[in-house]
Amino acid sequence: MIEIYDSNLTKEDIKNNTQSVACRGLVMQEDKVLVVHLTVTDIYGLPGGRLDTDELLESCLKREVEEETGYLVSPNKKTITIKEHFEGETFITHYYNCDIVSKDGKQSLTNLEQELGLKAFWMPLSALVDELSHNPTKYKFGPNIHQREFLGLMYSL
Repeated sequence: MIEIYDSNLTKEDIKNNTQSVACRGLVMQEDKVLVVHLTVTDIYGLPGGRLDTDELLESCLKREVEEETGYLVSPNKKTITIKEHFEGETFITHYYNCDIVSKDGKQSLTNLEQELGLKAFWMPLSALVDELSHNPTKYKFGPNIHQREFLGLMYSL
């Protein structure tokens, strides 16, 4: 597990934080990665999202990847968990390697994902690494998100 603390926070500072749990999946075909791009904020990442109440991690992963991309996947290995600590909230993201089961799923974006212009597509691995490493995004916390996604990607290869 990797833990990241924002703005010199300490363990004492975050002991009463609320927690949000998410799952993300690395899906590859040859040298390309299935990515999601929030076009409004220019944020790139692996498909995935928040865990629903009473949902299992792998069920969350399958649901989120299908909703965002239309692909049905099967997680084959949990690769890394990243905890990001901010003032008042901790985000816990579980990363998995996934195999494609089918493209016959149904993409079903939330209103927020539609507003943010979420697009799912295949991107060469080297281009994704470049985006996550150098793109500052148009969102205040975009660099934090890209840092997390870079670590998740590297540990999932």
